[in-house]
Amino acid sequence: MNEGRKAFIARKPQAMQALAAADLDPEGATIARRYVEGFYTHIESDERFYGPVVRTPHTRVYAAADGAAACGNRSVVPVGTPVSSPLRRAGNRVQVMLLDVLWHWTPPASCDAIRRGPVWIDADAIGTDFPPLPEIRF
Repeated sequence: MNEGRKAFIARKPQAMQALAAADLDPEGATIARRYVEGFYTHIESDERFYGPVVRTPHTRVYAAADGAAACGNRSVVPVGTPVSSPLRRAGNRVQVMLLDVLWHWTPPASCDAIRRGPVWIDADAIGTDFPPLPEIRF
């Protein structure tokens, strides 16, 4: 496990304490807790951390397997964006959930199709053989 992941994992108790102490309404607390727990679930597991990502530049996402646009001019997915295991397959396309770790679809440049459910993507555009980023030291 690389040093960056180790540093975040070592600080998990502090992150959970800060979350518990935050002055949030119940809905905000639930959203924040899910986000933090999801983050740690992902980085604590090599299998999840090194899971499939978009590896091909200019890859587009679609609302349907037939090629209907998902997000208009925001349909190109940044390389390195994590995807779930395929949920369904139709020809060369797979339906996946995208994890917006690069904040590409956050307001004001939002895409409800990506933020709320699965989308379609070319199967050959995703894989686990994405080149690693340089290690970040804390």
